[in-house]
Order: sequence, then structure tokens, then C-alpha cells
Amino acid sequence: MAAMDGEPIVFTDERNLHHIAMGRETSLIWGKQNHEAGDIPLFRHAKPAPVVPVVPDALIKAVDFYEQVKRENPSVETGAWKDAVEWVLKEACLAAKKDES
Repeated sequence: MAAMDGEPIVFTDERNLHHIAMGRETSLIWGKQNHEAGDIPLFRHAKPAPVVPVVPDALIKAVDFYEQVKRENPSVETGAWKDAVEWVLKEACLAAKKDES
């Protein structure tokens, strides 16, 4: 409905809409300069909203926690802790890719 707030793109009439409803693949349309009082305005449909990837809150919290621990104790960035964090990040990325498709 938001697209109808703008200017009509072209016009047609009831007879031409009826032809389309009955299965006709083409119909007559005309521009603003040729329209009359009883004509039906046609609008361009609104573009869909862009898809924004969703990052799970739990992943954001986990990364924030990791960054906090790393700042407070840089030595934990080695060994099993680092391997676990890398695995979680890899799994999260794979899950996000699955959601995109």
C-alpha cells in the first residue's frame, strides 16, 4: 500500500482490467497526459525490504565475553580456550550461511 502514496505510473480502465481477469495476457495502458476521470491508476509495487542477516544474541554475548576475557587475561588466548572459541565462531558462521539459503 505504501507504493500507492506516490504518483500513478500508468492508467487503464475497467474493460481492460476485465480482459486481464479473463486470462488475456496483454491490455491497453496509457500515460497521465491521456487519462480521463473514470480511468484506473496503476502504481509500481513497493520494493521488498532488504534481507538483513540476523546474528543470534547468544553468539554476540559469547563473542563479547571472549573479548572481555582476552582483555583481562591475554594468556587464555592460547590452547583449548582458543580452539573452543574458534569452533564456536566457525559453527555460527556455518549456521548463518544455512539461514541465507
